[in-house]
Amino acid sequence: MQYSAGHDTAHSPGWLPQSRVGRWAVALAGVTAANVVLILGSLAFGVVELPDTFSDNWGFGVWGLSIWATGVASLVSGVIAITRGHDRSRLVVLATLLGLLPVALLISEVALGKF
Repeated sequence: MQYSAGHDTAHSPGWLPQSRVGRWAVALAGVTAANVVLILGSLAFGVVELPDTFSDNWGFGVWGLSIWATGVASLVSGVIAITRGHDRSRLVVLATLLGLLPVALLISEVALGKF
C-alpha cells in the first residue's frame, strides 16, 4: 500500500516495537523517564532536598543509580533489538537514544575528572 507521496507503509518501521527485546527496551526507557520526572518533581515541590553528595542521602543515591541502571539497560536492549532482531521501530530507536544519555553523562563526568 502506498500513499500518494510515495511512502511504502508495508516496509516503514512504525511506532510499536516488533520484538520482545524491543518491548523491554521501551519499557526500561519508560521507567527511566518516569523516574527522572518523579525525581525532578519531588525536587521542585520540596519533597526532598538536593544533597551535596550522594553519600549524604542514600535514598537519593540509590534512586539516581536506578535511573542510570535502567537507562543503560534500555541502551543495551535497544542495541540488541536493532542489531539482532532488526527491530527499527521509532520507539525502540528513541529508547536506545534515551539510554545513551546516562552513558554520555558518565563519560563527561569521568573526562572532566569529577567522578
